[in-house]
Amino acid sequence: MTQIEPHSDGWFAIVDRVDRAFANGVRATIKCESAHDICTICGDHPLGDFEVLDSFVNERAIPSLRLCACCLEIRRGFGDQLRLLSQGAVTAVGDPLPDLLAGWLERRK
Repeated sequence: MTQIEPHSDGWFAIVDRVDRAFANGVRATIKCESAHDICTICGDHPLGDFEVLDSFVNERAIPSLRLCACCLEIRRGFGDQLRLLSQGAVTAVGDPLPDLLAGWLERRK
């Protein structure tokens, strides 16, 4: 699948076709936060952009998500397989956390 940046015009063109309610929710969050660089799910500060490889989200053809650390862990808990777009790492249940997430968790201690 072609890598599509979350919250880009191309991303919304795809998501509008497969899940307009989800796309509208993301638009509302972006408008409320006055920023595109937010978590797709909750609007928090994002950890990174992730390609959706295999999950219930991918069945709806949503190509990627911008996720904060908490939402990434929740998605991993659901068994989603996600590839960090900038690093090519794949995260899934039981896999080591990407360095980016490990650093974030260390700073929270």
